[in-house]
Amino acid sequence: MNGTKERIIQEATMLFARNGCKSITMDDIASSMGISKRTIYEIFSDKKELLTHCMHYFFQQSEDMIQSVLNKADNVIDAMFQSTQCDSELMRNTKQTLIPEIQKYFPEVHAAIVLAYQEKRLEISRKLLEKGQADGVFREDLNPELVALLIQGLSEQIILHDSFAPHKKELMILLFTFNYARGIATEKGLKILDKYMDLYTENIKKLS
Repeated sequence: MNGTKERIIQEATMLFARNGCKSITMDDIASSMGISKRTIYEIFSDKKELLTHCMHYFFQQSEDMIQSVLNKADNVIDAMFQSTQCDSELMRNTKQTLIPEIQKYFPEVHAAIVLAYQEKRLEISRKLLEKGQADGVFREDLNPELVALLIQGLSEQIILHDSFAPHKKELMILLFTFNYARGIATEKGLKILDKYMDLYTENIKKLS
C-alpha cells in the first residue's frame, strides 16, 4: 500500500468511525487531510470503494488488538475480560450508528466485511468457551456454539440500543460479561473469576 493511499484510509476510517458513514463526504476527507478531492479519486473510484478499504482496516485493527490481548492473557477468563475491554474501547471511539448506516446505505460492504468480521468474533468466542471447558473452568454440559451466539447477540443489542449512552453501554456489557461468566463457570472457574472482582469493581466505578 502506497503512503498516500494508506493515509487516506486511516483518516477516512477515523472520520467514518466518529461521525458515521452517511454524513462524511469525500470533500470532508480531502479537507481534513489538506489534499484535493481529485487525489482521493485517483486512488478510489467512489465512496463505496473507500469505505470498503476503511472497514477492512477498521476491523483488522480491532482483530489485531484482540488477538494481542488473547495471546498475553493468563487464562480463558482473563482473555474473556480483556477482549471485552477491547470491545469497550472500540465502542467508546465509534459512533453507534456506523454499522446500521453501513447496512442501510452500503449493504454490499456490510455483507462482505461486517458480517465476515462478526463470524470471526463468533469463532473466537466459541474457541474460548471450548478452551474453558478443556481447562475445567466452564461447565462441560454447555453448548459452546449456542452460548457464543447468545453472547454475541445480546452484546450487539446492547451496543445498538438507543436508550444507553456510550459509557452506559460499556457498563452493561461488563455486567453482562461478568454475570454470564458466573453462570457457566465451574467451581474452579468461580475461584479464578472472583480474583477479577477488584478489577471489575474498579471498572464499574469508572463507568458509573
